[in-house]
Amino acid sequence: GNVLGNHATALRLGKLALTVLDRFDARECLPWVFNTVYGITLLWSDEPLSHVLPFQKHAIDVGLSIGDNEIAMHSAHVYLRISLHSGCPLVELMDEMRVRSRQMLAYKKDSMDKLNLLGASRRQFTLNLLGRSADPSILAGEEIDADCVSRFRGEKFHDTLCVFFYYFQGWLSYLFGDYAVAAEMAMEYKKVMKPIWLRFDSASNKTFLFGLIACALAQRETHEQNKWIAIFEEELAQMEKMSTVMTAPRNCQHRLDLMKAERASFLGKHTEAASFYDSAINLAAQNHFIQDQALALERAGIFYLGRDNGTDASTLFERSHSCYMQWGALSKAGDIKERYLNS
Repeated sequence: GNVLGNHATALRLGKLALTVLDRFDARECLPWVFNTVYGITLLWSDEPLSHVLPFQKHAIDVGLSIGDNEIAMHSAHVYLRISLHSGCPLVELMDEMRVRSRQMLAYKKDSMDKLNLLGASRRQFTLNLLGRSADPSILAGEEIDADCVSRFRGEKFHDTLCVFFYYFQGWLSYLFGDYAVAAEMAMEYKKVMKPIWLRFDSASNKTFLFGLIACALAQRETHEQNKWIAIFEEELAQMEKMSTVMTAPRNCQHRLDLMKAERASFLGKHTEAASFYDSAINLAAQNHFIQDQALALERAGIFYLGRDNGTDASTLFERSHSCYMQWGALSKAGDIKERYLNS
């Protein structure tokens, strides 16, 4: 159902699978069922993204208890992905990432080694935000470097690794203001990523990031402005679809509103932009997406600064700084302070 885009049918089948699992007390099947239903299917519902985390954690524990270490670690991989996208505190999340990484390596299996490598970009991204890297804008450090990706060149696994690397490097580049590199990462990502909308959180994040990058480039690359506007409109349409047709507004309406705010700002529709920025900030806070709240506050601050409203801009930057600190993104909080709050 999810692969074909029929998410309503997939949700019904997922709930049926949980009922059958409970009816027959098939504990040995629980991690597999939970990994599919809570790791993929139910993410397309309007339940809060974080709702699935206890179930994914249970899948890990059951998998380890029955000796099915492989599905337990795959469940851990999904759990950590959703935890990051849910805005879980970065310090605690990094500790959990390290624990699961050590477990994967301890099994000394090629499949587990590769699964651990897929998580390396996520771990390095988290370390960068925590301020534990030489340059927070560059995805390199104790968890990953260029050799981690290049040594698999020519293998199918290389493309999979690249998807993770391009995605997280793209986010870092955007967050720290290097929009040209962010755009380069987005284009490289599209070359290797197959367009299958399977995991809601990954799809939403990719659409959100690429839309924001395209809007930023449309404002700066005047000679290719039409190209970036077209890309932005494509990503905006996809986010609108996820917010309505795919019944997941609680998890992405705030992102849609921020994208609309950025577009309105670019087009000079200031009243409309202000309204969408307010909505994005409030909805992100209401649904506990601290990282998106921080970003929406920052982008709103940039909008007001561009309109010579330094008072409102400073207030928004202070609130953004506070949210980034609360999330644990010390390097990004420092970036906000250095760029906007030290004058």
